Amino acid sequence: MSKRLWLVLSLGALAMASVALAQDSGVRSVIGNVFLQNTTPGTVQAGHASIGGTFRAGQIHVSQSTASTIPVIGNNTAVGAGSAMGGSFSSSQQSGTGVRGTAAATVGRTFGVYGETRSPSGAGVYGKSTSTSNGADFAAGVFGESSTSTIAGVYGYNPFGTAVVSRTDGGSTGLLALNNNANGQAIYAAGPTGIYAQGGGGQFDYGVEGRGANGGNFQVQNNTGGTACRGANNQAVSSGYGVYGRHFDSDGYAVFAEGKTGATGTKSFVIDHPLDPTNKTLSHYCTEGPEPLNVYRGRTVTDGRGQAWVTLPDYFDEINIDPTVQLTVSDPSDDFVMAKVAQEVVGRKFLIRTSKPGVRVFWRVEARRNDRWVQRYGAPVEAKKPESVQGTYLRPELYGKPQTMSEDARRFPVKTQGSPRP
Repeated sequence: MSKRLWLVLSLGALAMASVALAQDSGVRSVIGNVFLQNTTPGTVQAGHASIGGTFRAGQIHVSQSTASTIPVIGNNTAVGAGSAMGGSFSSSQQSGTGVRGTAAATVGRTFGVYGETRSPSGAGVYGKSTSTSNGADFAAGVFGESSTSTIAGVYGYNPFGTAVVSRTDGGSTGLLALNNNANGQAIYAAGPTGIYAQGGGGQFDYGVEGRGANGGNFQVQNNTGGTACRGANNQAVSSGYGVYGRHFDSDGYAVFAEGKTGATGTKSFVIDHPLDPTNKTLSHYCTEGPEPLNVYRGRTVTDGRGQAWVTLPDYFDEINIDPTVQLTVSDPSDDFVMAKVAQEVVGRKFLIRTSKPGVRVFWRVEARRNDRWVQRYGAPVEAKKPESVQGTYLRPELYGKPQTMSEDARRFPVKTQGSPRP
């Protein structure tokens, strides 16, 4: 037999053996190779596929029934600086999804998509929107949605620090919250400190700024004995504000209190100084007293008999008790003119009498406030401090004490705040 003929016969035998191997699943499983099949769904094969180039398929289905293995693993072993990816998925449809994860179990703490990072500068899950226009309210780098009112669309948890950080380097909003339900809240916060916000270092920077559109409001609530909303400015700058409110309509209230108000300092109005409005301010201060008073004043001229009746507003008796009247005579003559209250306030009226007719008299009535609020809640002058702040001062520096002995320090102890990213 010639060498050429022997070579041809050997190659033919090898080809027949290869075909037989491809058709024999028993031999195939022993060797450990995985072969592509034309049948659907095909025969389960045991083995490994090692591809050094590009692998393309119309659909890949991987199924696993053991909890100790991961059906699909993407691994890029590149090290050092760079942006290597372990896997990449994409969709070109208008409502398509690049990656979709589903946790099918109906109980337990499951995750549809789980991301983890081991770098102190990394992020477990990163989402990015490269669109330059906003086509919908939910356009975002990362979007979370819930199908029930008792489950959050997005939930952040950190047992040691900040759970969620929001940041923007542009002139827009770091955190935007919207609620299209008239009875809902855009932001709801609960905890020892419901919301902690720190503004920038500028005079006109704000820790929290709330604006109501079309009658909306900024609202914070707290449990019994707590503080619903606190504003503090710890900078030694006299032009700063702890809380600043502004209303652009002259009929509106920049700050309105539904209840009592209090202040450890003076109460005043502050306006631009009328003689130097761009460089100075002018302050006038409230009169203080141990009882709430209402004041009414005016002027009158006595008649030919030296008498003048004064009528007070029609609501006077509804909100006042214990009125007193003061009189001041204005008379250019050399006569010594006397004036007196001939009849005290009765039925909103009182009578003035002078020693001669035609005398101008300035009058002032002070009465203790007695509207329904005061009738129900009173106007206490001396009161015990709550037990939680006994042993502290409202303003300890006035007594030579440190700020650590202030009521504010007791109510709002310094907490370890999470460190937002720079």
